[in-house]
Amino acid sequence: MRSLFENNINEELFLDSVISDVKDVKFKYDSITLVKSVGNYQCDVVLNDGIGFRGYRIDLDSSSSYPFKYKIASVKGQRLISKYQWENQ
Repeated sequence: MRSLFENNINEELFLDSVISDVKDVKFKYDSITLVKSVGNYQCDVVLNDGIGFRGYRIDLDSSSSYPFKYKIASVKGQRLISKYQWENQ
């Protein structure tokens, strides 16, 4: 996740389609507030920046041929709907 959000794409961790989709996107944030598994191949990531909180749904693809068994298959912005996702703890 850090590779993606620090704008330093490690090609071993991403499907080619994701690399082409995010190559022109520049993430700016202060901290990663939450990384939460939603299912076997999905997680939510919440970033905190100077404006507020931003949520992303990350889908994973699994294969024994990948160097780390998983690759990021998609990154989608999402609306934050749960109280725990936006409130400072």
